[in-house]
Amino acid sequence: MNIVFSRHALRRMRERGVKRSVVMSTLREPDELTVDRTNPDRFLAKKVTTLDSKPFVIIVVFEKNLKILTVITIVATSKILKYLTSFKI
Repeated sequence: MNIVFSRHALRRMRERGVKRSVVMSTLREPDELTVDRTNPDRFLAKKVTTLDSKPFVIIVVFEKNLKILTVITIVATSKILKYLTSFKI
């Protein structure tokens, strides 16, 4: 499957210091995968990782059709329990 990054996603990755390898890891092995509540054609892949030695949850918002997965945006937040419902301390 081909993976395409929107300009917006690339900009957010730069702003938040998220490497492409982290995004790819999140897409391949998410801790949680959900459907976007406001747009059922979009999905959210979520994974706990570290950025600057601090725990963060990376949220990759993407759309998928038969041959292309398009990364729409990236969110990196330290509010793990708010965004990852299956995470346990």
